[in-house]
Amino acid sequence: MAPKSDQGKESNKKSAVKAEKKILAEAKPVGKKEAVTDKTVQVSEPNEPQINFRNPEYYRNRELSWIAFDERCLSEARDRQLVPLFERAKFLSITASNLDEFNMVRVASLKDQVHAGYTKKDIAGMTAAEQL
Repeated sequence: MAPKSDQGKESNKKSAVKAEKKILAEAKPVGKKEAVTDKTVQVSEPNEPQINFRNPEYYRNRELSWIAFDERCLSEARDRQLVPLFERAKFLSITASNLDEFNMVRVASLKDQVHAGYTKKDIAGMTAAEQL
């Protein structure tokens, strides 16, 4: 025979299981609705505007986006009121590094495309000559 303390634990487990079964039996499923057989509901799709994802105005040119980012970094570097001196120096460093890479890589690539006669437009609708 089990000690009294074990019998108490067994009794508690049994009553907990009974209580859980009772709760589960009385519970209604969450997220499910009872079936309605005498009424039907028509659900219509909302009228959403059709978006043409091939429209160039929804895209930014990669090179121009890079220049816009550099302008934002430079504006942070120029802000004497809100940005501490060391942070302004960091923004200047980022701008200088980005412009250096931009001129060595991106501008060189665009010039190569122009010299090769490549006239296909990018996703933003610009040729290499227009970007330069």
